[in-house]
Amino acid sequence: AGGGAPGRFTRVLADLDTHFATPMLAGGRLAFLSDHEGTGNVYSCAPDGSDLRRHTDHDGFYARNASTDGQRIVYHCAGDIWLLDSLDADQPRRLEFSLGSPSARAPRLISADDHLGALSCDHSGQASAIEVRGTVHWLTHRDGPARALSVVPGVRARLPRVLGDTGQVVWVTDAEGTDALEIAPSGGPADGTAPRRLAPGQIGLVSDLTAAPDGRSVAVATRDGRLCVVDTSSGAVTEVTASTDGEVTGLAWSPDSAWLAWSHPGPQPLRRLRMVRTADPGTVVEITDGRFTDTEPVFTSDGKYLAFLSRRSFDPVYDAHVFDLSF
Repeated sequence: AGGGAPGRFTRVLADLDTHFATPMLAGGRLAFLSDHEGTGNVYSCAPDGSDLRRHTDHDGFYARNASTDGQRIVYHCAGDIWLLDSLDADQPRRLEFSLGSPSARAPRLISADDHLGALSCDHSGQASAIEVRGTVHWLTHRDGPARALSVVPGVRARLPRVLGDTGQVVWVTDAEGTDALEIAPSGGPADGTAPRRLAPGQIGLVSDLTAAPDGRSVAVATRDGRLCVVDTSSGAVTEVTASTDGEVTGLAWSPDSAWLAWSHPGPQPLRRLRMVRTADPGTVVEITDGRFTDTEPVFTSDGKYLAFLSRRSFDPVYDAHVFDLSF
């Protein structure tokens, strides 16, 4: 702050551990924002730095971006606009605003290719179930219209999967507030009935799902590390395994739908491959031993082998700070 003759400058307040901001001259005093008492509030002092006063009592949320007309001070705090009528006022007052909106809004066309999500191709390769902006559609690859399978305002549908060659599609919905599965014919219900809903509130928050080739079961991976199998006829949910080191990924069914393989986390960043016969979900087979990061298993077409990705190539280099090898 300056005082006295032109060209003469005086340091009024200084503290290396305190933020001072927005100095203003209001009512013959120097007003400013400071957090030297823990939270940013409006203070003022005499031009020579004496007679320090505090004018607001905000706690937790800072007063910010103050401005003055020479007498009044306006600022915002916690998303509200506050007005201090003068430096002699007891407390600031919050200003109420009613924001208007345009009477008419021009419609905006949403392009599907800008919001394309998951995609699942059918066994013939001629059509796919696709996710677009929280809706599910059946789209033929050449001619023909796109059919809406799930278009419900306020409801998100995601992760569509073709149920083998059954002519049906399964996806995840949050229509009841928690994730559940819905199944409908790929051409849409002929009589306009709602899709069949399975396992509401039983499968947690779904991170991935894969349908068995015969369409009788769906493998579901959840955010809390569980792996479940849902029967598409009865809706029965069977928990296969659970992890405390992260999410199960890479769900893969064998061609005969008898085996389910996946990449199991832990300890991070390592992952191992596991497999289970769905007829006996209590017996889990260890495919790899967890020494590496093994992911994305897939059965060969004859079902006799598993191909997968693995990070197991170590490149030792001399450490720049410690006389040792690093990887």
